[in-house]
Amino acid sequence: MKIKFHPCTKKYIKSTCFGRCCHSSTGSAKVSIENNLIDRFKKRKQKVVKGLLVINNKVCLFFDKSFCTLHDTRDKPFGCIVSPFKLNKNDTLIVRHRYISMICHRQGTKPVYKVHKKSLILVFGKEQAKKISLRLNKSSDDFSVKILIKKYDVLKERETIYKKTKVV
Repeated sequence: MKIKFHPCTKKYIKSTCFGRCCHSSTGSAKVSIENNLIDRFKKRKQKVVKGLLVINNKVCLFFDKSFCTLHDTRDKPFGCIVSPFKLNKNDTLIVRHRYISMICHRQGTKPVYKVHKKSLILVFGKEQAKKISLRLNKSSDDFSVKILIKKYDVLKERETIYKKTKVV
C-alpha cells in the first residue's frame, strides 16, 4: 500500500500518462459497473452484460483523446474508481500487477493509498478509509480491516468476471 504513484490529475493524465489505465492490454476493454449505475449506462445506450460495460475495442468508449469524460463525475464506474486495487486469492487488497508497469508508478511521488484515496473510501467507507490511512502513515505492518460484505462481493465478482474474460 506504500507503493508510490503519481496523482491522477487532469493535467498529468493529458500530458504524461494519457490514461493508459483506460486501455485494455488484452483485447476488448471491460469495465465493471455497480448495480446502482447500470440504468444510467443503459439510458446512455450502453450495453451492460453481467455487470460489465461492453466495449468492442481496447479503449473505453468514454475515453476521449487523452482523458476520460467520466473522470471526477458521479457516473464513473466502480471498476474505474477502485483501480488499481484488487483482492488477491487471500483476500488481501493489493495493487493490480498491470499498474506497476505504468508511468504513473515509475514517476510516483505519493503512496498509492493517498493517491487513490477515493478507491479506499468506495470500498471501505469514509471512516474506515481514514483509519486505514492513519495506520499506514504510522506503520508498514500488515493489518486487518472490516469491509462491507456488499463491497467485498462486488470486488470478488469483479475478479471472477475479469478472469473469465481475460481482462488484466
